[in-house]
Amino acid sequence: TIEKAVERMSDPHGEVGRILSNFPFGECISPGGFEQAEAFIRRTQSNPAEAKHMGRMAREFIDQRGSRKHAIALWRTLLEEINAAD
Repeated sequence: TIEKAVERMSDPHGEVGRILSNFPFGECISPGGFEQAEAFIRRTQSNPAEAKHMGRMAREFIDQRGSRKHAIALWRTLLEEINAAD
């Protein structure tokens, strides 16, 4: 599997943005944040060791927390909490 640093252009307060702010394997860039995206790309290109480390961290995240089974369990817990509150 390819291990790469993650760059995502989306709402930093959305699900992916929250993940990227809590785990050191990439950066979430607000829509229109072209300068920030360029800086991230240049930084990872000029520092391959950092980019490789981010890639390893991304792979570790997927292996430990990114499975479909794990995601479904999280959603099930959330839905049960919402149902109990009604």
